[in-house]
Amino acid sequence: MKAIALHDEVKQLLDVLKLEADAGLIMGTDAKLIKPFFAAIGQHRVWDREPKAKAIPA
Repeated sequence: MKAIALHDEVKQLLDVLKLEADAGLIMGTDAKLIKPFFAAIGQHRVWDREPKAKAIPA
């Protein structure tokens, strides 16, 4: 449930990793990633992902 930063050039990873865009998935170029990503990791968790995380069998 941690924040994830991806550079715009690797958008294909979204499909490979089966990630869905949400408030904790920060995308952009080098300079545009830093501030939003730091803000997201400052929240410690992306709680909106909790139901999806609990649905993964352990």
